[in-house]
Amino acid sequence: ETSHSISLVTWLVGRRLTLSTGYFTRQQLQSGVHACVAKKIDEGIVTRTKVNRCMQIILNSCFHYIIPRPDGSEENGEAFRMGFARDAADDEHLLRTLPAPWNNLSLDSLANSESDFFNMSDEEGDDKRKSKDRSDSLSLDSGGGKRSVLLCFNENVCSSSDVFHCHNEFIRDVAHTANLTLSPEEWQSFFTGSRAYRKRPNNIDNFESGYSRMNQQSLSSFRTSWCAKRYEHDHTVCSFAHAEINRGWLRRDSSLHKYKPLSCPNIKPLPGKEGCFTNMCPRGVACDHAHSNEEIIYHPDNYKRLACKNSASSCPLKDVCPRVHTKQDMPHHHPHGYRHGRRRHDNSPSQRPRSSSDVARIGGFGKIPEGSPMLYIDPAPLSEFEKTLLLPGLQAMFRDHSSSIFYSNKMNGNLVEYGLFGYRSKQSS
Repeated sequence: ETSHSISLVTWLVGRRLTLSTGYFTRQQLQSGVHACVAKKIDEGIVTRTKVNRCMQIILNSCFHYIIPRPDGSEENGEAFRMGFARDAADDEHLLRTLPAPWNNLSLDSLANSESDFFNMSDEEGDDKRKSKDRSDSLSLDSGGGKRSVLLCFNENVCSSSDVFHCHNEFIRDVAHTANLTLSPEEWQSFFTGSRAYRKRPNNIDNFESGYSRMNQQSLSSFRTSWCAKRYEHDHTVCSFAHAEINRGWLRRDSSLHKYKPLSCPNIKPLPGKEGCFTNMCPRGVACDHAHSNEEIIYHPDNYKRLACKNSASSCPLKDVCPRVHTKQDMPHHHPHGYRHGRRRHDNSPSQRPRSSSDVARIGGFGKIPEGSPMLYIDPAPLSEFEKTLLLPGLQAMFRDHSSSIFYSNKMNGNLVEYGLFGYRSKQSS
């Protein structure tokens, strides 16, 4: 409850700072949070150190640091402020939903002293807080005085739920670094503070039985947004998307986009380029077929319905593995069946568990593609991956590079020559 409450207050204070100035300093954020929870500190409900530790997780997981210019001038955050104002959720009402003793928190103290906290310099903030430890102060010394390092929310943070997601992901990443693996249900109990206990078996390899499944909400949002973490972590178990894992196609939320867990016929392997696929689907995100291996194996109709080749204790995907590790966790029925060619694919009780090698026979990719990202070729519309290429000309350059690879291969009996200004085909001899 303490961590959840401090996270919410940190988000709301940061939201107001962003809507006011775009970028802000760590001292401004910390001072605002301390002002909102000052009564709780005075009442002994929480210590200032505990507040700072809870804030540190948010700082590590939800913010980008902006280094000032060499001349000491601060970056202008107006463009970021305008974009944030357009996308950010107004969820200050959530303060009233917190459990006791946090249910009477208010941002009124922040509003009443806005000039003190929003326009505070580093030195004024340190004097006002009378901090005994300045080791966590983020500043640069250029010889002519200290310059504040500015903060802004990362691309995945537009609401309190986004903050909680990033907060929980950071703790998961720390746990994975220490080789501590919990099931999705156990993580859910941990983050919600519920005291749900269950008896563990003597051998973890003999146990999964429904306790290693993401709930519907977690499965729907899994890897549907690009990762914005600024710290080293294991990409294979990250719940955000990485291009080297999804090969450049951002997984669609299957609850919002109705597609079958079958490979789109316009997604084809590139001849002579192992692990590389071309995307020429004109429908893009509106396509009713899967465009990546992730969209197949994490589809609700396939999730936890394939047999994993690894044991539960040795599976590299740990708690995000889409497959099952024990017989007792196998489903007894499948709600849907799909026709692919002349074959009918269903999951009757008599059907054997499907292995990963079976995925290719039901229209999926035999393995997660490795090597180059997916090549997007016209008439495929602009992809979510290409939208991340923000510098001028990079999107066109990526398309041209994809075309140069694609058309350099033999197609329809023709040889293709590709140059700086396009390609031309010549009849093969």
